[in-house]
Amino acid sequence: MTIVLTIMADPVRTAMYDALARRAGVQLISAEGALHALTQLERTPVDAIICDAHMDEMSGEEFRAVTEQEEHTSAVPVFILPDSEALSGQQGLGAGRQLGCEVQVHD
Repeated sequence: MTIVLTIMADPVRTAMYDALARRAGVQLISAEGALHALTQLERTPVDAIICDAHMDEMSGEEFRAVTEQEEHTSAVPVFILPDSEALSGQQGLGAGRQLGCEVQVHD
């Protein structure tokens, strides 16, 4: 079973991802912040990570850099979600428009 770790401040967004993951047969685990996530990653291997661009302890880019340095997470893709403020300026996501999401996949 695929396991995805999420680190999101918005509980509604977290619940939406959880519902989508369950429908897709993916197990979702959530962390309350970047440091909590790093602790969870020491105990639970995951297949992917989805995090906010800005978290209390560090940015999504800083979190990605930390996971790249760790042997047990260096190959895990980190998807960084844009801040809700960045999305609020977009009026209605029409066909062909995509939400900004950064990912780096390591071979």
